[in-house]
Amino acid sequence: MQTDGGTLDYSNDAELRVGTFNGGSTVARSFIMFPTAAVQGKQVTAASLSLYENWSWSCTASGMTLSTSGAPSAATRWGNQPTIYSAFTTASFAKGASSACPAGRVSLNMLPLVTSAQTNKWTQMAVALKAANEADSNGWKRFGSSESANPPYVTWTYNRAPNQAAAPTFVTSGVYGNVGYVAGGKVTFTTKAADADGSQVKALVEVHNSTTVSSSSKVASCTTPLGASAASVSCVNDMDMPNGGTYYVRALTTDEKGLSAGSWSSWTTIRRAGTAPVAPSISCPGYANGSWTSADPATDVTCTVATSGSGVLAATRLDIYVDGAATPTKSVDAKQTATSTTVVIPRTARGGHSVRAVAVGGANLSSTTTSTFGWGPASMVTPVNGATTSGRVRVTATGTATNVKPAARVQWRLAGTGSTGWVNTATATVTTANGVATASGVFDTANAKNAADGTEIPERTPVTFEVQVCFDFTTGSEQCTFAQSPWTLTRVPHAFGDGYPTKDAGDAAAGQVAQFTGEYQLSSTDVTVPGMAGDLSVGRSHLSMGGDGTLSGWAKTGVASSVFGPGWTASFDGPEAGAAGLSVIDNTGLDGTIVLADEDGTGLVFRQPGGTTTSEKAGEYSAVTQDTVDTGSTLKVTATDPAAGNAVSITLTDTDGTITRYTKTAERTGAGTTVKAAQWGPHSVTEPGAAGTTTFTRDSAGRPTRITSGLPDGFTATDCPATGLGRAGCRYLDISYGTTNAGTDAAPGERSGQVKTVSGVVWDPAASGMVSTVMASYAYDGSGRLVRATDARTGLVTSYTWDGAGASASTRLASLTPPGQAAFRFSYDSAASGAKLVTVTRDAPVTGGSPVTLAKFFYNQPVASSPVPDIASKAGTWAQTSLPDAADGVFVMFGPDRAGAVGSVITTADWPYADVSYTDALGYEVNTASYGAGQWLLTATDYDTQGNVVRTFDTGATSGMLSGDLPVTGATVDAKHSSSSQYSTETRYNNDIKDAAGAVVVPAGTRVEEQTTPAATVTMPDGTELTGARRTVTTTYDQGAPNANKNPATGKPYGLPTTVTTTVDGTTVKLTETTNSYTPVVAGDGDGWALGSAVKVTTDGSSTTTRFDTAGRIIETRDPSATAANTSASPQATQTIYYTAGANARDASCGGTTQSAAWPGRSV
Repeated sequence: MQTDGGTLDYSNDAELRVGTFNGGSTVARSFIMFPTAAVQGKQVTAASLSLYENWSWSCTASGMTLSTSGAPSAATRWGNQPTIYSAFTTASFAKGASSACPAGRVSLNMLPLVTSAQTNKWTQMAVALKAANEADSNGWKRFGSSESANPPYVTWTYNRAPNQAAAPTFVTSGVYGNVGYVAGGKVTFTTKAADADGSQVKALVEVHNSTTVSSSSKVASCTTPLGASAASVSCVNDMDMPNGGTYYVRALTTDEKGLSAGSWSSWTTIRRAGTAPVAPSISCPGYANGSWTSADPATDVTCTVATSGSGVLAATRLDIYVDGAATPTKSVDAKQTATSTTVVIPRTARGGHSVRAVAVGGANLSSTTTSTFGWGPASMVTPVNGATTSGRVRVTATGTATNVKPAARVQWRLAGTGSTGWVNTATATVTTANGVATASGVFDTANAKNAADGTEIPERTPVTFEVQVCFDFTTGSEQCTFAQSPWTLTRVPHAFGDGYPTKDAGDAAAGQVAQFTGEYQLSSTDVTVPGMAGDLSVGRSHLSMGGDGTLSGWAKTGVASSVFGPGWTASFDGPEAGAAGLSVIDNTGLDGTIVLADEDGTGLVFRQPGGTTTSEKAGEYSAVTQDTVDTGSTLKVTATDPAAGNAVSITLTDTDGTITRYTKTAERTGAGTTVKAAQWGPHSVTEPGAAGTTTFTRDSAGRPTRITSGLPDGFTATDCPATGLGRAGCRYLDISYGTTNAGTDAAPGERSGQVKTVSGVVWDPAASGMVSTVMASYAYDGSGRLVRATDARTGLVTSYTWDGAGASASTRLASLTPPGQAAFRFSYDSAASGAKLVTVTRDAPVTGGSPVTLAKFFYNQPVASSPVPDIASKAGTWAQTSLPDAADGVFVMFGPDRAGAVGSVITTADWPYADVSYTDALGYEVNTASYGAGQWLLTATDYDTQGNVVRTFDTGATSGMLSGDLPVTGATVDAKHSSSSQYSTETRYNNDIKDAAGAVVVPAGTRVEEQTTPAATVTMPDGTELTGARRTVTTTYDQGAPNANKNPATGKPYGLPTTVTTTVDGTTVKLTETTNSYTPVVAGDGDGWALGSAVKVTTDGSSTTTRFDTAGRIIETRDPSATAANTSASPQATQTIYYTAGANARDASCGGTTQSAAWPGRSV
């Protein structure tokens, strides 16, 4: 506006004018409006107004002021101009008068004005431009307006406030009721917040005793150091949080320039339980702690266990361990108040008992009460009834302490041999406490070579012993445990599986070694052809200790151990389902057992009814070892089996209803101590559904000559006969045997009675008929040992050499040469030292190169004379329950990075390259050690009495606990166990599941019901984080099962998982849930319950559906977008249609294809 402007509107003018051009007669002023909402909430550190001056009166610099003003408008004139306030900025300049001072931009400081806009929370701001001296023509200035090519603009430099801090987190010592607990008064709190400008951020953390903040509510605080934007920052509270309280923690972030967030974080709740709960009480009426009575109680003994107290310091959980259980027999929510529960000990359970109650607080501090008592005669405690061992085992028993002598006797005999025949094997030391005597001794099963009657006990097959401990008393009497505890112990000759330590023999392709025994094992599947419901296969396995190492000492216990020559055991697996590949070892006349041995020598052991030793006794056999119990399989001997041509048979029924039937290939011979048991081989495998029965045809020597797959629909046995090609659609494996001893060491060839070829017989489209094709052929040396296995289709050869020659020829492999590859070579120590595998090398891949040492093994190395960790001195930190047996030393392997440099004795320089395994008295691998990061890194594994893994620690957990980075609180073993377990993976198994009549149908320890992961940071469903929380996966079985949860095929529960839920341990927060339905969605489909396959799987509301036919084949899948109304014709469904021999109701084009019957034809 100008004084002479009259009513002219200058708001759209292209110029801003200031000052006078005629000595003050005409004066101009300009007003500018700027939006300022963008600067609100920011820390502005600089601001300037840029104007383009295109004209000045002269090049003499003159002053101009910048002031805030009232808001101008299009109606503003000189006479009604807005109020102009005090000048914030004055600047002197001149541009545009001539080339001496050309036009250009000028900058005026606007920081005070922008600050004023922030202070007053203006969303827009008006400024006035006026000459400092409105009477001086040198002050005449013209600038480009917003309508010009050079408009004015404001620039500012600002700092934005950091985002709101995340709710503080902390490492919990435990979680209960969705709240984290700690034991200590000082805690490391962690939060984080992003800064939009990337500035560093720190946080003020406050701890209050109420969310209603007042001057008295604050308990403690701390300030973190600066950290990068969005990075975690931490601090420790300055004052202790009082014990037993509930507190609330919040954080406020501030950036490096001092600008704080607009609000505090949300609250995090924390509780301090710095002392253990009050110890629980145990009351067992009639049985005070330390008591023992000779008479049985009149009724079952019901013990009441109770907690006391309430509030933060009270127990959150009550764990009860009965009779030394490794995992709680019962665990209840103690609810931080007085809580009681009961455990029942049957009156028939004669012997010593213990009830150990552990009250666990929110911070995993615990207190323990134990009550021991007993009644009746002495009883066994360890090992668990049905345990297995490959060597020594610690035996413990309890009895009354009254008049007991300080030594007891450990005795054994062959199972089922009657009431006498006990052999003394060791002296057990007796200790007494609280009225109970405990005997502990060691039974070295390797010394059990002959029974009391002179019967020689086989060393290379599993044998079951009965074991007892006898207490002697000063009165001259004795008490032996067998009358009360008829314990069995099975010696297995091969230490693979069942928790024994194993290692690859330098390379997975070269087999494995059992470190407990030094035995080498190798498996090979030579031939596979497609069958009806899976592949048919033939394979073999090698065990270097399968005999005594000599050719004459190779144990030919049946067809399987003879048809591939000494050193090999055949696996005529037939179909994928069933157990046709297991070798039957008939010990019914020795210890009353039948053993089904796997390729690595591990076995399922069943004992005949009545506990006798009658050869081939008919009836249902009971599982002896825990591994056998865990499978849930049942074994039955039938004297006249119609399904086996009325011959004697052994049938093994798996939990899914698959039945494997074995019949005799050779009758038993001899009598008494010279009896030679019958030999058995697979007869058939029948799978659930309509997949048919796989059958085995044998020659007069009992050797399998043909394996016939289950028959397609519409076929009969005459369509697929025992010889010949049969009807199109049949599928066979044919095995032929040598008839001459043509093979020599110089020119290997066939061997009489040993496998010569294996052929597949299937439909060949090129030949338009059934064709027999040789798939594998075998060549043997002059001793009958296999030296070459050839894939007849490709000509590729796998070759073997053997340890020793001539009179020293052995059944131990010396080398393995895979097709087209360099050979692996195996070296053993002397036969006198056990012929253990000691070195594995591999030839150079190119001629002239040097071989590489892949592995070197050492056995029973004493810990005391080596630098490896002494676990006994460290395992107390995490209250390890399964400790290494010092008598076994440690087992050591060196890999290719060091094996070549290690001599016959391990040196100090070698040890850092070692992989070390520790075993307990039963041979379970309980610890490992390897060197890294300048220290020994340890793992730890606890087992329950049944051999189940119940707790494991990885190297990070053990290192953290030993260094103190992962604190373990408590002084007692139970307290340390509770505290340390938060860093472990814990697995919990089922208790005995009984039917309505009280019979056990699912033995304890055979199902995983819960698994809890180590403490970590868990993201909750609402997006918050809980640090130090654990995830628990709970599996529920057989919900909604038909037939009162009794599988008609097995007579037992189905054992199928129906709900799998992941929660945050100690809370009700559910992270994920999966449900499985086994009920068919279409009538006539295969029943998922019978097939053991889920039909509908729903995870967090999203479902997939799978339909099966009665043979268990997938015929349709429906994706998660499908609804209940969707049919097979909908886009959400994918159908699979199989070829059939007859007409095909689903797709005519897939019918009448006998040669391809049961194979997939179309996917739609």
